[in-house]
Amino acid sequence: MVLMASFVFSVLYVWCKNEPDRTVSIWGFPVQSGNLPWALLAMSVLTGGDPFNDLIGIAAGHTYIFLKMTLPVSHGYDLLKTPKFIERIVNEIIRRSNQPGVGNSRVYNLGGDRLNPNVGRQDQAGAANAGAHFRAFRGQGVRLGGM
Repeated sequence: MVLMASFVFSVLYVWCKNEPDRTVSIWGFPVQSGNLPWALLAMSVLTGGDPFNDLIGIAAGHTYIFLKMTLPVSHGYDLLKTPKFIERIVNEIIRRSNQPGVGNSRVYNLGGDRLNPNVGRQDQAGAANAGAHFRAFRGQGVRLGGM
């Protein structure tokens, strides 16, 4: 709660540095996305807001850009590298979700689809026929307020 505005501003800053040539509109005025954080900071100051949280967000975003993108290229240091044990855990989850017969996979991609949709269909058909697995809301849907 305390640093939410700063966090949002840092994510905005990182996006603006990665996509500097896009044109965005603020209250109908076109602004290049590379200048968007500074335009929002100026608007905040002009409307009587405190620029402190915005400046913290800009500093955090700039630090991330420096540590993740600039420093590895210029000096060869990668300080924000994902640890290998986390990569192994994620790869193991993906590997297990793609095995047939594992069960009802609860691993979804960003689009909301299962990583292995055939496993889920087989389990649902077997549960409906055999009644062996618990499944909430088994009945037929009824439309509210309609016929």
